[in-house]
Amino acid sequence: MNEQLEDRPMAEPIELPEKLSRRCEAAVWLLRIGFTLVPIAIGLWAWSEMGWLYGLLAWLMAIFVGMIVLSKLKLAHIPFSQHELSHSTYTILKWFVIKNICR
Repeated sequence: MNEQLEDRPMAEPIELPEKLSRRCEAAVWLLRIGFTLVPIAIGLWAWSEMGWLYGLLAWLMAIFVGMIVLSKLKLAHIPFSQHELSHSTYTILKWFVIKNICR
């Protein structure tokens, strides 16, 4: 039994994001608000212009597009050792801001 444990590779340590400055924290919150409010705004616009069914469909489509963008951001900016972990929208956007805006 001990031999099996010794043959297993060690798990990579989890890399944590660094502490953000106020400007970078504001960028994370603005992106998060954008990911929340833009689908709502698209749905309301479509509802007012074309009716409630099109508004609902536009809102759902905007939600799906946002989820696809977040998954691409997760794959591109979160360390490979953490891809299997569950991350919130805030955490994904925080890694994005750390790696692209606040270098």
